Amino acid sequence: MTTWDISHQARDENGKFICGETPRLCSIDGCERNHIAKGLCDIHYRYEHYDSSYRVNLYTRMREDVLSAYGHACECCGLTESVFLSIDHINGNGASHRKEYHGSIYQWLRQHDYPRDNFRILCHNCNFAVRFGDCPHGQDS
Repeated sequence: MTTWDISHQARDENGKFICGETPRLCSIDGCERNHIAKGLCDIHYRYEHYDSSYRVNLYTRMREDVLSAYGHACECCGLTESVFLSIDHINGNGASHRKEYHGSIYQWLRQHDYPRDNFRILCHNCNFAVRFGDCPHGQDS
């Protein structure tokens, strides 16, 4: 329940809220959620007031946090340029793992306190090379 959800407040025998008026609903047709600001519920407010650059910046910050937590460098060749780094499933179970969660791998890693047993950072070249054999750098385990 969100902090602005007032459905938990007490009602009288007629179904009216004891503490005051009935809350206003979101102004979007078909939405039954209580509004929080400017006549919109939390979901519709976010979509209308946060543009795509906000979401991109949020994703970029989350990705940088994950890369920093794992050392911010390719474990095979040592490359540190963020744009070339990726998360590698050490055991090669990335496809089955992606079926278990919905959303971003970076968000999943952050929510699970950056587990180290099955994840590492590799650059895209080393990650691709490991998938099809051994990395030419020879440092891959």
